[in-house]
Amino acid sequence: LYNPTALVFHDDSLLLVADEYDSKQLLIIDLKMNKCSRYIRKGRAENELLSLWDIHLSNNHIYLSSPPENKLLVLQFNKNSREFKANSSVKFPHQFMRCAPLNEQYITLASASSAKRFFVWDNHMSIVDTIGSFPSIGIENHENADNGVLQSDWAFSPDGTHFVSTYKRIDYIDIYKNKHLKRRIRGPRNHTVSIRTKEVKEGYFRSSLNPTYFSYKGVAATETGFWTGYIGLDCRNGMMPVPEMNKISKLFRFDWDGNVIESFVLSNPIDAFAIDEKSRKLYCLYQNPEPEILIYNLP
Repeated sequence: LYNPTALVFHDDSLLLVADEYDSKQLLIIDLKMNKCSRYIRKGRAENELLSLWDIHLSNNHIYLSSPPENKLLVLQFNKNSREFKANSSVKFPHQFMRCAPLNEQYITLASASSAKRFFVWDNHMSIVDTIGSFPSIGIENHENADNGVLQSDWAFSPDGTHFVSTYKRIDYIDIYKNKHLKRRIRGPRNHTVSIRTKEVKEGYFRSSLNPTYFSYKGVAATETGFWTGYIGLDCRNGMMPVPEMNKISKLFRFDWDGNVIESFVLSNPIDAFAIDEKSRKLYCLYQNPEPEILIYNLP
């Protein structure tokens, strides 16, 4: 491992790691065959990405997004050879932060400056719907909310009917079913923040939170529900945390109705995680001091 930032479990006993090394950005660990392979060169060609930002799985395909170039790259998995190959790539006319397939369409977490949460696109790259709103309770000046100040992680159920978005800077979780908000959860600490806007140049404004919190980080979805990591860090008086503080210390498992099923306190705070719910294994990215993957057998 060189500089891993994301970890995803594939049901065919594969671990997918966003880990840029020697111009390749995706590391695939075959747990069944005990092999490692690296894919996706850094570049502008059709089967390359400038920056691997997000990994999403759907129907044995891997969807890799690169927001700097508004691009989605699709990899197809061959179960017999256990190899991946670039299947197609999609360019979006608008900037986004995250992207995933949604039935016969695509859904994107809108760009950092957008007051809209999610855009739905058809195969002709036209916006056909917008989804989601920002919370108002506990947020002063919530009319200034956007995806930059209220950053999010997300994950989708395998059947595509549900998806969940967890906020990184406030302790909220949004659960959607068939593109409609099903439940909004606030807590566990009920953070209260104020959104400030500042003009940094003529006609250009930047939003920020006061105080700054680091709440949820990382989310993984399964058929029965979703798992999310919790930081719970309160940064008052202008303090910014060192990287060692901005780590996941707890894990919560929810069902798709928003009920907590399990919770775990981690003895080793981690940067990212992936879940194999069928075999009850938890895979964690951990710096000690070099990056490594810890494997836990869950009770």
